[in-house]
Amino acid sequence: MPENKVGDISIYYEVKGSGYPLLMIMGLSFSLLDWGDVFLDELAKHYQVIVFDNRDSGRTKSQSIDNYTTADMANDVAGLLNALGIA
Repeated sequence: MPENKVGDISIYYEVKGSGYPLLMIMGLSFSLLDWGDVFLDELAKHYQVIVFDNRDSGRTKSQSIDNYTTADMANDVAGLLNALGIA
C-alpha cells in the first residue's frame, strides 16, 4: 500500500504512467477511486498521474482531532509531492 508520512498523517497515493507529472486533486471527502480507472488510464498514456486520498477520506486517515483548513490540505499535497521528489 503506497503511503507517505506528511506531517501528522500518512497519505495514501497511487502513481500511473510516466512523463510530465499531473497531480489530480479530488474534492473533499471523496476517494481517489472516484476518478475511475478508464479516465486515469487514458491520462497515464501521456503523463505521470498522481492521485491521492485527502485527509479523512479513502485510505488516508488523519490522527489529529483538530479541525483542519484548506491551507493544511495544500501543505499535505506539497509534502506528498516533495516526498515523491516532484518539484
